[in-house]
Amino acid sequence: REHSYPQSKISKNAAKDSNLIYADDWKTNNARGNYQFSEVVHNSSTAVKDSANKVTANYRSGSYFEPCDAAKGEVARATLYVYVMYGHSIEGNFSSLDLCLKWNREYPVTSWEMLRNNRNYDIQKNRNPFIDHPEFADLMFNK
Repeated sequence: REHSYPQSKISKNAAKDSNLIYADDWKTNNARGNYQFSEVVHNSSTAVKDSANKVTANYRSGSYFEPCDAAKGEVARATLYVYVMYGHSIEGNFSSLDLCLKWNREYPVTSWEMLRNNRNYDIQKNRNPFIDHPEFADLMFNK
């Protein structure tokens, strides 16, 4: 279990919320640490290796981490969720609000993400509204 918003930056209630917790390779998660999500130059020196020492589609440079494309929409919607539910800033997890909204738009909700949202509802009786209605994010920020 790894938190999409660093656990050290959120409240205890948020840290227990399944909408923020995802499966991840331990070494990839360690490479992310508490760094903000951002766009990073892709090259061999910024590529992140996993626990099997294989190069992933994740990148880190300076104090920024760029997840693989499959995770970009998920981490954006999880960040929007923690902002609405717990009041934690988007910039605490992203280099900018605009990038968070961009990833929410450019990486649409998948069937797996919807299934996960349904399962989270079954367990903790709340949903991530940005998975059900990703368009709410742009409306909320007048973008």
